[in-house]
Amino acid sequence: DLIRGNVVFASALHGWGFTIPTLARSLFKSKTVPLKPPLLRQYLFGDFKYNAESGKVLIWKQSGGSGEPMFAEFALAPLWEIYEGVSQAAVSVGMKSELFTDSTMGNGTRQQKKSEHVKIEASTSGMELVISALQIGSTSPSVISPQPNNDAPLPKTPQELQLILSRLGAGSESSIVSAVLRRYRPLSDAILDAVCETGPSPAEATLNYRTRALALQIPSSLGEADVTTDRVEELKMIQEAVRQCNPGEDVPTVAHVCKFTSTNRSSVTDPDLPALPPDADPSSANMIMGIARVLSGNLRTEDIEYYMYGPRHNWTDPDIPKQKIRCYLLMGSSFLRVNSVPAGHICAIYNLEALQLK
Repeated sequence: DLIRGNVVFASALHGWGFTIPTLARSLFKSKTVPLKPPLLRQYLFGDFKYNAESGKVLIWKQSGGSGEPMFAEFALAPLWEIYEGVSQAAVSVGMKSELFTDSTMGNGTRQQKKSEHVKIEASTSGMELVISALQIGSTSPSVISPQPNNDAPLPKTPQELQLILSRLGAGSESSIVSAVLRRYRPLSDAILDAVCETGPSPAEATLNYRTRALALQIPSSLGEADVTTDRVEELKMIQEAVRQCNPGEDVPTVAHVCKFTSTNRSSVTDPDLPALPPDADPSSANMIMGIARVLSGNLRTEDIEYYMYGPRHNWTDPDIPKQKIRCYLLMGSSFLRVNSVPAGHICAIYNLEALQLK
């Protein structure tokens, strides 16, 4: 549903992205379209046109088909002008435009200069299109945030734009496109905004989604004889501890391993880790770590034997493997052994090689 904001229009290559709600807030706050965002978002993706003279939104087909729909005018046209402006600037200084391979930008003229010796600047012909487009429909935090937090404003003059390009060292066509568009409609902010707009809050996700997503349910493969009252009560206790992310000592300890990673022993700080013999194979220096989130209780190093439910676990099998583990904090690319990790934290776990799906 585009109106809700769960669709992001984006380019990962150039780092820009936006949603309909963020675009609506931008147009309202910049007074480009004086309609409140909850109402404006209803019209931004459809056959509607904005009449600036009357301040009304009209059905595009009924208006005779003249002009452009609002999405084309406010969402796509500024992006096109930025690409077009940078391409024209590249051609005007003698570069070969990589954005438009047919070389139709800049009236098809190209000076014969070595591209490594030329540089696009904010005052280069064509960049005026870029500066003009930046003033319409930006979803930068400096434009749409209710409380801007020292966010850098968008450039409004060639001098301001040149400061940005100089600071980033951008002079080529691709570097300027990325530098401008990432500031104009930052993709990271669009993704975060979409998550906040449409996703559940962490508290709600923990209470209502986590137990289902992690399959903390009674397996359908179990027969009625296996689903005893004690088992049901034990499962309910586990589910409640996970929902509350309870780090208490009197609740079941549950951790979910989401992936495995390999690291060298030199990156592991653990004084109790047995040393390798001098004639050991070099591959023995590698350790397989399971990256896990502790969902409830406290995960402990070499203290308790934990039940291990691997990806091939058969719920009808009464023999569930148990073993002790070693817990580590992730410190960048290093691993630091700790005695315990409480619920809500992410850690690395050693001694899970047998559970790895190969």
